[in-house]
Amino acid sequence: MFYLSLFAFFSCIAGLYFGIYVLRLNPRLMLNRLFFVIIICFAIWSFGYTFIYMARDRETAMFWYRISSIGWTAIPGVFLHFILIFTKQQTLTKKKWFFILLYTPVVLFLIRSMTGVLFTGDFIWEQDMILEVQDSTSPWYRAYMIYNGLCMTAAAGISLKYLLEVKSIRKKKQAKIVIVSLMSTMVIVYTFNIISVLMGLKLPVVGHLSFVGGLAGIWYAIGKYRLLMLSSKIASEKIISQMMDLVFLLDKYGNIVLFNEQVLNTLGYTSRELTGKPFHSITGRDIFPVDNRTGAMTNIELKIKRRSHGDIPVNISSSLITDEFDEHVGTVIVGHDIREKQELAQKNDIMEKELILAQKIQSSIIPRTMPVVDGVKIHAVYRSMAELGGDFFDFIKLRDRDMLGIFISDVSGHGVPAALITGMLKTLLDTAGVIRLDPADLLRYINNNITGYMGDNFLTAFYCIYNNNDRTLRYARAGHTYPFLIRHGEISRLISKGTLLGYEREINCEEITINLMEGDKILLYTDGLTEAVDRNFRQFEDTMPDILPVYGKKPVKEFVDGIYSELQQHRGDNPFEDDVLLIGLEVVP
Repeated sequence: MFYLSLFAFFSCIAGLYFGIYVLRLNPRLMLNRLFFVIIICFAIWSFGYTFIYMARDRETAMFWYRISSIGWTAIPGVFLHFILIFTKQQTLTKKKWFFILLYTPVVLFLIRSMTGVLFTGDFIWEQDMILEVQDSTSPWYRAYMIYNGLCMTAAAGISLKYLLEVKSIRKKKQAKIVIVSLMSTMVIVYTFNIISVLMGLKLPVVGHLSFVGGLAGIWYAIGKYRLLMLSSKIASEKIISQMMDLVFLLDKYGNIVLFNEQVLNTLGYTSRELTGKPFHSITGRDIFPVDNRTGAMTNIELKIKRRSHGDIPVNISSSLITDEFDEHVGTVIVGHDIREKQELAQKNDIMEKELILAQKIQSSIIPRTMPVVDGVKIHAVYRSMAELGGDFFDFIKLRDRDMLGIFISDVSGHGVPAALITGMLKTLLDTAGVIRLDPADLLRYINNNITGYMGDNFLTAFYCIYNNNDRTLRYARAGHTYPFLIRHGEISRLISKGTLLGYEREINCEEITINLMEGDKILLYTDGLTEAVDRNFRQFEDTMPDILPVYGKKPVKEFVDGIYSELQQHRGDNPFEDDVLLIGLEVVP
């Protein structure tokens, strides 16, 4: 009997491994859980008989027989339960009374087996074999046989009915394998464990070992036809429940069979109102896929009817669902709520119009023509990298027609904040009055009026006054880039001390006066000129010592335009990263 004990123990271990494997395929699926319970029952049954085969006395054999009964008393009920779930008999599986009726006998039989005689009342040993002696006249024996027979007969009938009615080729093949594997196992169990004993055949009870063959059949069904693996229904429920879009699963007739929580929250329907409803009834028109082979349809905008409060605009995409046998299962439709998109588009249109208006306003405060002053010529180039830039300049006509004020500034950043600050600067310059006659005083005046209104922005500025009567240039600087002076081919900078505007009420601005000569050129600019880099990250400032003397010999317009042309070549195809402003001043006869 040693080989039977070894085989029983092997069957127990193999069953446990396979049961855990099936459960891990999809622990959420009730079918997998029930199959795991069946395996556990068979494993306990085999584990008990591992020691029964080796027992040498009645007490030991009966002890392990009672342990094994934990498994075999439950198998008929659990097996019927498994078949009901497998064949989708939802009418019974939703009734609580049915489970009470199904499992109450299991509990009673187990109690009887533990406390008295349910099936086998004694053991005998003949020719080194242990044989069971069953009490077929016991009411408990007959009750168990009736219960067992009813469960097996019902399972067989339900399985056969399902096999004849199911249309899917894959499910039909699954059903055949399951029915043949498990039913053949139960037939062998009945033959060796009950019939042979009742007929007096001197054979050991080995029917429970046949469930290894049933396991092999189920294993084949898993590998070949994906039995007990994650179903499309479970997968789709898991996926769509976490999606923020409206997701509908339609059957092949176009009726709604599944949807996510977002559908209910957005449309206001109840599950009962939507389930089974034709999809076109909530869209007002039929949805026909663009590609008849795949059913793919994307970027179709339509409106879905809400239960109340009007319709919702959505962007629809869909795809047909087929199984591995290319059978049409249904259609999945994903609708993206585009209300926010449309509202955003409307807001963008309004903002676009406002930006255009702001751009026109900013353009109106930028000088369009160059001032005409005796003894000096002016030319400027301004290119903004955005619709609204932060660079600003202005020419200020003073009381003496031989004097000209030139103001240049650079606000950090771009867009609306920078444009608002440049608008403030224009207003301050126009209302400064006599303060404009003193460069340092003007910068202090601007600082006092903008401090506290700059937010995270900062401002640099340079203001100079050219007097043609004595050819002098008075200037003051507030953190701005140093202007260039080109004289007889030599380059120098207009150095002065001065801090950024808008941070503190009190600032120090150094005012300096220099004498100019005929032919001198002054280049005012913002840092968008000097900090522009080429593809090798070389700044344009590094090239200016070579460029300025060359263009410094040309008239002021060619001087400024030439420097800007060199800047464009320096940048190549790279877009500008900052606004660019150049103002050239040339002393002429």
